[in-house]
Amino acid sequence: MAGALLATGQARLAALLVALCVVLSALALNTQSISVLAVPAVFLVERLDLGGIDLSYSDALLIGATAVALPALSRWPLSPRARLLLLGLTIYLSLVTFTIAFHPSIRSYAEVFHRAILVGGSVIIGVQLVRTGRHVLALRLLLAATVTVSFASIATTLSTGLQPAYPWGLHKNFVGSLFATFLLLAVIHYPVFRLPVWGRLPLVVALSAGLAAAQSRGAFLTLLAGLLILAVRRQGPRRLPVRGAAVLAVCGIAALIIVSVQNQLQERVETGNLQDSLAQREQVETATFDLWRENWVVGVGLKYFTTGAFGAANQAPNNVLNESMAETGVVGTAGFLILQAAAVLALARGSGPLATAGLACVVGRLLHGQVDIYWSAGTAALPWLIAGFGLAEERRRIAGVAEQETHTRV
Repeated sequence: MAGALLATGQARLAALLVALCVVLSALALNTQSISVLAVPAVFLVERLDLGGIDLSYSDALLIGATAVALPALSRWPLSPRARLLLLGLTIYLSLVTFTIAFHPSIRSYAEVFHRAILVGGSVIIGVQLVRTGRHVLALRLLLAATVTVSFASIATTLSTGLQPAYPWGLHKNFVGSLFATFLLLAVIHYPVFRLPVWGRLPLVVALSAGLAAAQSRGAFLTLLAGLLILAVRRQGPRRLPVRGAAVLAVCGIAALIIVSVQNQLQERVETGNLQDSLAQREQVETATFDLWRENWVVGVGLKYFTTGAFGAANQAPNNVLNESMAETGVVGTAGFLILQAAAVLALARGSGPLATAGLACVVGRLLHGQVDIYWSAGTAALPWLIAGFGLAEERRRIAGVAEQETHTRV
């Protein structure tokens, strides 16, 4: 059947069919496998038709993996740092629920659950994968998927006269965000893949080329923020050259973003096109700003822009703080900031490279969210999955040392 779909040009449906077969086969062998598959499944953003509830295949796997991972918490309690992050999430969801009391709807209930899974579910899955040692397999599968999509992006750009890549119909900002997030992990802690050292440079080059092909300025902001985190937190004998390289890369990325924006503004002047992407974003952000000024306490409800009742604001804002103010007012926005602060504090307290990678990815995603949609399937989940890896890393390392000492005494 997959071959027939490929023959008719439906490559994405064929890929989804193969992925579904893999998931069912893995579940037949081991229910824990769903947690492994949930990581590379961040690319599966095709939507499920569930009677008006917006759910992707990626979200569905996250829900299933969370359900599998939760019972293990009774045997292996979370670390204080992980509990701190989840406390921040609990505060955020509680304050958002306050808004829902004023604007109740099935849409709002589904979305608050969706955000709980994107953050809390992803963190718990990441923690459990590290504790069971399955995170290596999960990351290798994600590596294979990311490199494949990266090569497809490069081929698409080369075949379209260096236009932004939309590989297999995936949006350039979507793939760019995943490329940037995974690139940060590869740069900060390549040994986590347990692959030969010589593979690091080709991997970084492949991901960088895919990121360049996507031409997503928001994704470059993710990379910029993550490299700044690396420059600040890098320790060890090679910290000075690594910090220097990170700072140079940050300067180069910043210059690239500035030149890109200036070129688009210049093109607008020369062509007289007042409806380009920047202009459309300005219109949406202005309408959203006006909306929350009139409803600044509790907002107008989650996913308000899907109702068609708000004129020019009937489009998802490309700024997460603007969106949060319109959706939930100052109440929910305070909760969102508490969540981000708790995450930064929890990850910053970690000393391992995975904690640094998690911090870089979470901060990078937040910065990307200032110019693009934040709460989206796949791109919102991956940073929190990596954060979960970082929150479990130190406890696993301590447990490993203790076990080794026990064997030594025996």
